[in-house]
Amino acid sequence: MISFFKHIVIVIAILFISTVGLDRIYSSLLTRPSTDSPLKKAFSYSNQEWDLVFFGSSRVVNNIDCSIISKLTGKSCLNMGSMGSTLKNDAFLFEVLLSNNNAIRDAFFQVDYKYNDFSLGSHFKADLIPFTGRALVDQYLKDEQVNALLWDIPFYRYMTNDKVIGIRKVLVPIAGLFGKDAKSGYKPLDGEGVLINVSLPDNYERNINSDLYETARGATNVNLNYFTAPFCEEIKNREAMRSLNNLFDSYINYATLYDSNQEYFNDCLHLNRLGSKNFSEKIAEDIIRRRWSSLTLKSE
Repeated sequence: MISFFKHIVIVIAILFISTVGLDRIYSSLLTRPSTDSPLKKAFSYSNQEWDLVFFGSSRVVNNIDCSIISKLTGKSCLNMGSMGSTLKNDAFLFEVLLSNNNAIRDAFFQVDYKYNDFSLGSHFKADLIPFTGRALVDQYLKDEQVNALLWDIPFYRYMTNDKVIGIRKVLVPIAGLFGKDAKSGYKPLDGEGVLINVSLPDNYERNINSDLYETARGATNVNLNYFTAPFCEEIKNREAMRSLNNLFDSYINYATLYDSNQEYFNDCLHLNRLGSKNFSEKIAEDIIRRRWSSLTLKSE
């Protein structure tokens, strides 16, 4: 009987040591500074300055080429687009950059049908898990009512989110599995199509997202600018986005910009390489012309 209990104790000890070790390995790899995710980039930047920073979902990742914008405007540019991002995701990335003493002159937020989405999103919440213990991360997760009562159990937080985090995200920092365009944040799409993969809301009304970025900005002097990237003309309810003019200052609606240029679309939500080149040139032109009202408030 004594040998049996000794065996049980040894097994428990091995399991405990293994889970503690795995927890530390996962945390170390998943928080390692790299260019494979906007979240890691946001945490890795400190004491840097940018003239222009773009936030948004894949409609920024695939549509905004900062190299073109920098070349045409002469201003430094950073693409902080995040696949599947919501407005709250973008506010978090924005706040992280500012909290690390980074200086941003003009922030540009892509706003569209996700204006009515108030969550961080399950994937983004899972990506935040390795960074728990930082005040800003814990506050956002608390606001999302994430149950972290059992997260002190070694490796538990990773086991419960394994479907989202997965082994691939652990291997990425080791194997360099991110694409060649990851560093710039811009990932162009090739091909032409009219796939409709979203239904736009019938209307947009003032809600908690209306002042989200102003809250994230805090007392800093960042100019806030908003825009809606192009949709193909087959998408219904695009006209409802006109009301975003009443919800955001310094807003430009590009939703119908390429109704005569279907060759610019990879699908109805995303521009292809040719379209993103043209759109980036258009953004640069409008920055030079100071079409956003907040841009006129900042002297050279």
